[in-house]
Amino acid sequence: AGLELVASDIPDISPLGATLAGGLAVGLYDTLEDIAALPRPVATYKPQMSQEEAESKYAGWQEAVKRVL
Repeated sequence: AGLELVASDIPDISPLGATLAGGLAVGLYDTLEDIAALPRPVATYKPQMSQEEAESKYAGWQEAVKRVL
């Protein structure tokens, strides 16, 4: 039972944050809540493999990390 992940669909979100902060500073937005209410594009990621396969791959990754540390 994997978790669904919802993330920003904007590759580099830092410029957007700076722009919104500027808009707040000049009065374009009154509060942070106004900014939080703006629509924003998101990407939703859902698990595509079985729990068993995910656990097996994770165990393999852990072994690889142990070998290089």
